[in-house]
Amino acid sequence: MVLVTGATGHIGNVLVKYLVASGEKVRALYAPGDDPSPLKGLQVEGREIDILDYEALRAAITGVDIVFHLAGLISILPFHQKRVYDINVGGTENIIRACKETGVRKLLYVSSIHAFEDKKRTLKMDERNAIDPAKTSGSYGKSKAIATLKVEEAVRDGLNAVIVCPTGVIGPYDYKLSELGRLFIDVAKGSMPFSVKGAFDFVDVQDVAQGILLAAKQGRTGERYILGGTQIEINELIGLIEKAVGTCRKRVVVPTGLAYFASFFTGLHALIWKKKPRFTTYSISTVSMWNTYSHEKASREIDYRPRPIEKTVRETLDWLRQEGHLSSR
Repeated sequence: MVLVTGATGHIGNVLVKYLVASGEKVRALYAPGDDPSPLKGLQVEGREIDILDYEALRAAITGVDIVFHLAGLISILPFHQKRVYDINVGGTENIIRACKETGVRKLLYVSSIHAFEDKKRTLKMDERNAIDPAKTSGSYGKSKAIATLKVEEAVRDGLNAVIVCPTGVIGPYDYKLSELGRLFIDVAKGSMPFSVKGAFDFVDVQDVAQGILLAAKQGRTGERYILGGTQIEINELIGLIEKAVGTCRKRVVVPTGLAYFASFFTGLHALIWKKKPRFTTYSISTVSMWNTYSHEKASREIDYRPRPIEKTVRETLDWLRQEGHLSSR
């Protein structure tokens, strides 16, 4: 029996599909109030559990061989900061404690590329770069950095754990429609007249799920593995989406300075209306660093092989059409 936290999330539901397909018995945990429909049709033992409820979590982990800890809150809005730390740090502390007390054989922790300290225009970042919450931007990045360090501390105390750090996740099966999923829809519908200057590393959710399985099987205890894909400019990614849907329109590429200024007002809008803007100060800061991330270690040690981004774009659009978010061709 294996256990997956965050089982209804973008990465989580894909990972569960792969685990079930491989013949594993899966206990799938999701937060109270979450829609379990991404797990529909899968032979899993679903449990609605608050990861901050330690006794319930411990009971769920009892008897499990491997724990895949994906549960986390991804939010860069200021009114979510406390909840981000509670879930991402406190939840991970509970997972570590329960794994130790129940004798789990291995913990696979899904961290994030945002856990690494910020570096502007670094030629290439890899697993040797520091993880330091004081040098990481935003509550999400800081919370993942703290949680990652806690997992590494537990490893030094004897816990068998492996850590993976995905870059920007895109792809099909995005049932909750992440901001990147909504970006795909906006571009495909022709309602994205502008872009921001910058670039980031984007990876297919299916490759991340496969990378997690590979890390659980072949990864070395205490090691970090970056699960990346393709470094691409934001404007180029938008162009790939347009090409795939057969449209092309002129866009204004907003300079970084102006984008920062505009994002301040979208942030105020978010505070007032409790809605997340398409581009925020944090996301603009991230893409404007022009960092590249190496997944050479994962390729070398666990045989991780991400697919071309063009294939991801096509498969994402096909899935969005299938789900009714876009009209059929």
